[in-house]
Amino acid sequence: MPPAVFYSKGELRLAPDRVDIWTLPTQTTTQILNRLRQNLSADEEERALRFHKTEDQQSFIASRGILRTILSSYLHLPPKNLIFRYGKKGKPYLDDVELHFNLAHSGGKAIYAFGRDDLGVDIEFIKPWQDWQKISARFFSQREAEQLLKPDPATQIADFFACWARKEAYIKAIGEGMAVGLNQFYVGADRAIIGGPVEQNGHPPQWYFKDLDVGEQYAGALVTRFPACAVRVFSFDRVEEFLDYVETSSG
Repeated sequence: MPPAVFYSKGELRLAPDRVDIWTLPTQTTTQILNRLRQNLSADEEERALRFHKTEDQQSFIASRGILRTILSSYLHLPPKNLIFRYGKKGKPYLDDVELHFNLAHSGGKAIYAFGRDDLGVDIEFIKPWQDWQKISARFFSQREAEQLLKPDPATQIADFFACWARKEAYIKAIGEGMAVGLNQFYVGADRAIIGGPVEQNGHPPQWYFKDLDVGEQYAGALVTRFPACAVRVFSFDRVEEFLDYVETSSG
């Protein structure tokens, strides 16, 4: 079956050489949460009920409801009708469409990426972490761990989370999860370098990372197959604003 046509109306038209990034909070009102819940499939509603903590349940409903809302805008299909498939490591995808997507959330903020090819995205809330040196020495490449020891101490934590976000985005892009050792590839640990190739065992680069501006307290990264990826960002402070925008732009 040929790929479905998913060019959207107005501002939500997705070009082949561009990735759209959406950021918005994961917390919202009960009214909006109930509205997003209506977009979920039956199995997703059951999955939400398995969370013991109310906040985890609400976060799942919001993140999946938002994902379906955005996908619906690109594909012109009812959000509840979208059927997710899952890769061997649990990465969701849709059959018979050229639309690839990925999502992550941290520190009360969610990030979604949409494009015409495989991609991965991650966001990390930057916070004090006493064990960052142990973590980097164990999980990062030797070059990255050494880089983190050289900068001004005031930038080390931010650089650590930037490196972590790049690595997470890469393993999500290739769909292998933690089966790929984080120390087996290099993305660098310097926020001053905002993009470049993912280096792995001396092979020619096939993937490229790009840092994303997702707020002062966050590190964000996108990984694609494009050496110079064009990125368009949609950022919202409230879920209500997001819903209003989507309805206006894709209607």
